[in-house]
Amino acid sequence: MHSQAVGPKILAFVGEKWASIFLLILVVVFSMVGKNFFAVKNFSNILYFATTYALLAVGETFVIVTGGIDLSVGFVMGFVGVTASIVMRDMLAAGNSQTVCMIVGTLVGLAAGVLPGLINGYLVARLRVPPFIATLGMYGVANGLALNLSQGFPAASGPGDRQQLRRLPAPRPGIHVLRTAAESPAG
Repeated sequence: MHSQAVGPKILAFVGEKWASIFLLILVVVFSMVGKNFFAVKNFSNILYFATTYALLAVGETFVIVTGGIDLSVGFVMGFVGVTASIVMRDMLAAGNSQTVCMIVGTLVGLAAGVLPGLINGYLVARLRVPPFIATLGMYGVANGLALNLSQGFPAASGPGDRQQLRRLPAPRPGIHVLRTAAESPAG
């Protein structure tokens, strides 16, 4: 009789904690298979490469907590990246210094990211278009603009000395992620 009550409790526990259990299994497997899995450099690389997506996720958390949804964030990010890369590439080809190219490209990228946000905000707040519909439309617009600007090819040939970015006075990106996540509504 006692064993019959344990089964549903275990299933309920696994049903509630399945993501944590799966993560624990992944950590155990990769620590056994992968060399230097628990090395500081590995965790530093993971945090570094996840920074962009983590910041997008924290921003999306604010949208979801307020009862909305934004389907366009990924494609707006792609549009911003393409726009900034093309500006940097063309400015560098025109003979400008790498530092000027990076600064101007970053500012143009920020402006290119603000514009879709303002349009989405106007559609949702003023015109009362449902967030799902407004951001789905912006998803297509941003994707189309990025594809048109890049002509279907990677726009990755920016300033050659990317080590210059590391010399600029800026804190490590992982610190921003941790601080932003701690200050978010979900944190």
